[in-house]
Amino acid sequence: MTDATDTDRLAFVPEATLRDLVWRAASAVAEHAGVTGDPVIAEVLMERRLSPDAELAARRSQLQAYREHSWLWQALHNATNPDPLAAAIGAPSAARYAAGPSGEDLLEHARRVARQRCSWHSQVGPRRAGDTNAGACGEETLGQPPV
Repeated sequence: MTDATDTDRLAFVPEATLRDLVWRAASAVAEHAGVTGDPVIAEVLMERRLSPDAELAARRSQLQAYREHSWLWQALHNATNPDPLAAAIGAPSAARYAAGPSGEDLLEHARRVARQRCSWHSQVGPRRAGDTNAGACGEETLGQPPV
């Protein structure tokens, strides 16, 4: 995601939704690259983690001789980040480059999810004790007016 406000909004999205968003992007990239039948990639998508073989492939993809699917592996690697927010920022961004023409659609979907959550958050009130609606979802914290 490229807009700071959009990435700030992701902080208000539930972890399970963030994970679904991340793996949707990862799956779309694998489908676009035509590698869903690769057993290593299929295992990553099914288990939602990097196996030792996948870890090696992800590292190898950064070498010049193995760069054919480097953005795919970067998206998969980011998707496995134990921090759901970091994963939701990194994986769709990498997926944008790996998914060809539909890559921007992946980012737009992430933006819609974040905006819907913030819209809901501002309607129902604070998420935790001590939270306020002012600055919810990052609008005022970035010096921008609420959307």
